[in-house]
Amino acid sequence: MRSINISEKLLNTIGIIGLVCICSAIFYFNTVVFVVGSIAIAFFVVASSLSVGFETMDYDGIMRSVTEIIETDKEKLVHSQDTIKLSRIIEELDRIKKPELLSAVVNKYAANLEDKSPKVRAETARMFKKIIPTMQKAEHGKTYIDLNATFIDVEDLETDRGAYFEIADLLEKGIPWFVEKDIYNKPNEIIQMFSNHSENEEQQDRAKWAFKVLKKIANKNLVELLIRALRSENSITRKEAYFFIKNMSSNPAATKFNKRVVKELKDVDNDTANDLKNVLTGGKK
Repeated sequence: MRSINISEKLLNTIGIIGLVCICSAIFYFNTVVFVVGSIAIAFFVVASSLSVGFETMDYDGIMRSVTEIIETDKEKLVHSQDTIKLSRIIEELDRIKKPELLSAVVNKYAANLEDKSPKVRAETARMFKKIIPTMQKAEHGKTYIDLNATFIDVEDLETDRGAYFEIADLLEKGIPWFVEKDIYNKPNEIIQMFSNHSENEEQQDRAKWAFKVLKKIANKNLVELLIRALRSENSITRKEAYFFIKNMSSNPAATKFNKRVVKELKDVDNDTANDLKNVLTGGKK
């Protein structure tokens, strides 16, 4: 039995129709139209959350989809993005343990992050934001790790404001995943890159953008994850969290971050946490 697969464009159309029906029903006091609109919206929400994939795809179907992507010009992929279908393909390639094909598919889309058009780069980054949750759930995590290396490389060269912030969002969303996986080299690399950008007086506009990004990264949720790591019985995990916080704390954008960490550290009592308290407070009690 074949899987039910609805394109993203059709799904979005259903959602729009639902919204129009509800707005019209409210304006004209039409109960029937309101009910129809509500059903359309309900279908849109449920189908989106399930990625409208109720059954696994057969092997031949997966291979056909992969071949279609690989053989399509990367420029055309930007304008025909179907993130629901792409997420589905990622899930299926991960399920049948084809990491090399998974990387090939993802890299085909990622190539547009180096396009000469900033609009294309920004649009590609927005597309990736929609499939990041699927990639983070994949059993084969190396593809996502390698993809973040690409994000870092293109962001380090980005000079367009819109594309810069879109790619920054991708990197920000990846940091908690890395911390939870006890992988700190990429988060440290990300923080260092944005710190370097924020201190570059020759590119003042980008320095301001990077400062804003760092403030956004240094949020309450990240602090909670890092404090949890500092409570760990694993000394290596505590050490990695220590150096990440120390790296983050040295930037002027991390003022609120530092205060949050110090506040949460009051309830953590081990050598690593105590050393970090001294670093962040200058030895003050």
